[in-house]
Amino acid sequence: MVVAVVWPAKLGAIGVGLVIAVAGAAIVRFGAPAIVALNKTYARLPGRFQYPLWWHRLLGGMFVVFGVLIASVGGVLAGR
Repeated sequence: MVVAVVWPAKLGAIGVGLVIAVAGAAIVRFGAPAIVALNKTYARLPGRFQYPLWWHRLLGGMFVVFGVLIASVGGVLAGR
């Protein structure tokens, strides 16, 4: 049985996953100033909530993992 592959859907799914993964890597690399700025903003509010300094690495890592997952699963399953 011959199955036609829909390449735009497959490449689109891979592209979306890679964009999410690259965004996550950027958060890991460049997210520390954003966390510092948020903590300065929140310091004036009641409750004294503060993000931990490792928060941007955790959030960026989750984006990278989900982006790679979307790219790999989308590459296999999209356009079938």
